[in-house]
Amino acid sequence: YALGLAEAIKRRRRDIRILAGGQQATFLVEEMLGPGNIDAVVRGEGEYCLCEILAADDFRGVPGVSWRRNGNIHNEPDRPLIENLDTVLRPARDLLPERSRYRMGAYRVEGIETSRGCPHHCSFCSIRNFHRGKWRSKSVARVMQEADDILENPAPLVDGEGDTMWVSGSAPIVDPMQDFRRHYFIDGDQHHEPGRAIVLVFDEFNYTTDQSVYLYAVDDLRSEGDRVVAVQHSVISADDRFDGVAVRNVEVSLRDNDTPGMYVTEVEPATFTEDGRTLVIEGEAIAQNLVVGDMNPDTNDYTGLRDEILVELAREPDVGDVIVTELVLDADSEREAYLVHPNYLPIDTRFDILIEGDVTRYFVTFDHTDWDDPIRVTVEARDDDSREDPGIAVIAFVQHKDGFSFGGDTFTPVDADSDYTFPNLRSGTGLTDTEVIDNEAAGVVALESGTNTQLVVDDLTTGVDESLDDTYTLRLTRRPTADVDVAVFTDGLADVVKIDGVAVTPASMQVIGGYLPAQAFTGTLDIAGAVITRGEGSELGSFLDEGFVAGQLIRIALTTNDGLTYTTHDTETGKRRWRFYTDGPVRLAPVADGGKVYFASDDGHLYCVSAADGKLVWRFAAMPTDRRVVGNDRVIST
Repeated sequence: YALGLAEAIKRRRRDIRILAGGQQATFLVEEMLGPGNIDAVVRGEGEYCLCEILAADDFRGVPGVSWRRNGNIHNEPDRPLIENLDTVLRPARDLLPERSRYRMGAYRVEGIETSRGCPHHCSFCSIRNFHRGKWRSKSVARVMQEADDILENPAPLVDGEGDTMWVSGSAPIVDPMQDFRRHYFIDGDQHHEPGRAIVLVFDEFNYTTDQSVYLYAVDDLRSEGDRVVAVQHSVISADDRFDGVAVRNVEVSLRDNDTPGMYVTEVEPATFTEDGRTLVIEGEAIAQNLVVGDMNPDTNDYTGLRDEILVELAREPDVGDVIVTELVLDADSEREAYLVHPNYLPIDTRFDILIEGDVTRYFVTFDHTDWDDPIRVTVEARDDDSREDPGIAVIAFVQHKDGFSFGGDTFTPVDADSDYTFPNLRSGTGLTDTEVIDNEAAGVVALESGTNTQLVVDDLTTGVDESLDDTYTLRLTRRPTADVDVAVFTDGLADVVKIDGVAVTPASMQVIGGYLPAQAFTGTLDIAGAVITRGEGSELGSFLDEGFVAGQLIRIALTTNDGLTYTTHDTETGKRRWRFYTDGPVRLAPVADGGKVYFASDDGHLYCVSAADGKLVWRFAAMPTDRRVVGNDRVIST
């Protein structure tokens, strides 16, 4: 087909030069050039070769070209393989009118090159020979750039060349284009390579010194929206302990400044510290100074918990544009929470809370002078008298394009060229959720500092303390009627070193919990002093098979005379401590809890006796097969 097409072109225009390339042309140079219609063959990879041909307007001296003149075929030397595929220019897909005619169902399909070559030796495949037995890959960042190029943006989103971020091991000094690129010369030509990878070297002298990696979000000309870019790490060392050690990825939140939309940053109240959550607790103002640092310490304290978000535009609007956005809570969300000014003081005039009748609406307004100056919005839980599960209040950010009036104020949005519209394909949903905790239900809320709780363990073999601590806070959801003790204990991988600023010492620690009884044996026993053996009818079993281990603390509940007597013994001395008589056998194992012993008798009663002396606390009429669930000072009889 290629030869026939070349012949047809030459019949019409002999002055047009025809070049062929690809695998077939590379392996069949003489067959391609022999008929005389193809002027030259580019062998192997043709990106740089074609550029040199166009620049020189000649085939001679260009590596990787076979050409024909006056009936003779000339083969120039082979061109080296392209080692860094990221240096190859991306396809100009925007120049193709239909981009791609391939379809998969209703979707258009386009291809992306991620690597070249193959390391295998399949006899039926030509790829290995074409790429000379080598396999090379493009970087993940480059592949993602090409993927972004394929995704078409609808107007008014911009469709320029996209990029992600660059890295550097040195703090920026001049400007990012200088500091985050490598500059070098090849054959007298200066090249500027984006910094997509760096090498950090640690040795026996500097291993305790932090080395920083600096990141730069490339200011490209493409609307991509917010993304998460993963930074990967690999470790190489002659020290076998470190060679190939796993290092976690760093996930970088990359925000786009080409896409119209709203940026919402969830922060710790009264700070700019991002915590990645919005959580509020119902409460009320009380005339007591209970809360340290509360907004009104001398008058009323708020018993609940407020939270804050920072709101700003994602992209700079045009000069003269006025972007008006309403913060909308639907009916379900309105029942959960509402919005207020920080400290109830309307200092930022760009944030309007307007009331008309029984309707409250919230608006924020930006222009080109303050689009990146965030507005602080406080979220407060709506206090009610209903006991509720934790709820969710959703804030939707809705743009107004036309003028309107509400609550005595008039708003006049301006977007002269209609290029600031959201939500759009890249801006996200424009929704922010708030967790709402009820104050009628008793509970404890944990609030991490920052976005997570992360510790670094100290290497005890060195003289340097490399450990890093972290903190979180606890608070109650409602006012208690008595002191509430919260046990703080870990899984053994970390220690609690301070509570409310006070150092934790062994002397201040308390025993948490205690022994919880679990029945492991029911049967007959023979007791001789402190020696217990399996009795008649139970002698074929094994204590070990039933889960007992050496040194285990055991509790024994015994009945004699056909179960009419309940007897307790001291497990250390073997002596009887007390005995309790019933009018029927005690057939099921007793339950001990909170200094009391509970058991049922065939006489039709459920008994509660003191574990210390066996005295009756109470007796309740129940079925002989009664099952008891004991906990929280309650006995549930089933």
